Amino acid sequence: MKNNSVTAALLWALFVVAGLTVYFMLAYNMSFREVRQLQQKVLAFNNNRLIIQAIAVDLNEYSKRNPAIDPLLQSFSIKPGASNAPAAPKSPAR
Repeated sequence: MKNNSVTAALLWALFVVAGLTVYFMLAYNMSFREVRQLQQKVLAFNNNRLIIQAIAVDLNEYSKRNPAIDPLLQSFSIKPGASNAPAAPKSPAR
């Protein structure tokens, strides 16, 4: 009878460990899938950022030849305007 209870306890322990193994395996797979999706989004974001930076550089080069575009670039903070420049400190009158 003692042998039967030890066998039953070991069998229950085996089922518990097997169930936990399946649960953790599924949780890991779902987390790994989410990480892959987030990595793809980060890659797309970085790619878009690089494209926008290249366009901003091209617009700054274009503004050197055609300064009429400067107000538009200043409104989008691509090119700093004269109003954004720090003012020179005033010297006291003597």
